[in-house]
Amino acid sequence: FNEEDMGRMFALFRHPVDRAISMYYYLGTASWDPLFNPKVKQMTLVEYAKSASMENNWVTRFLLNKLSGPLKKDDMRAAKEVVRKKVLVGLFDEIEGSMARFEKYFGWTEPGTEDEANAGKCRKAIVEAWDKRHDHPPVSQGGPEWNAIVAANRFDLELYQYAKLVYKYQGKTFFNVVA
Repeated sequence: FNEEDMGRMFALFRHPVDRAISMYYYLGTASWDPLFNPKVKQMTLVEYAKSASMENNWVTRFLLNKLSGPLKKDDMRAAKEVVRKKVLVGLFDEIEGSMARFEKYFGWTEPGTEDEANAGKCRKAIVEAWDKRHDHPPVSQGGPEWNAIVAANRFDLELYQYAKLVYKYQGKTFFNVVA
């Protein structure tokens, strides 16, 4: 990479509580995955949220390459700056629109071509298949499970709220999306 050909990054942000709940169910059942942990299957969601198996502000830590140790306000500011300056933001809750943005921004399909039409069908198929893969009981916002997960992911929750603002801004700026 150089000044003319700079790297570009995109990320699909998911609500940290939803991500953690999904990971809890996955880790307890995915025997094919090296991350599989049979102990997780024996835990309640609250026990998992308070355990060492629970991710702790994974997105914030990953963006900063700070995989351990305490996070501080300056870390949050730095993570937000990375998202604002370097990331084309997508949202899991807006997955089809996010995928369309990625395709348009990176030029993966030519507008008005058969490729573009096929990409739309592909997006729809991915979204439908994804929805079927992640069935698990809902968790009430403000309930003990929710609160335990939030306690372990406060930085990621703040970063997610910021990413939603960046997504909206990028929609207006790059994609002429009217709010």
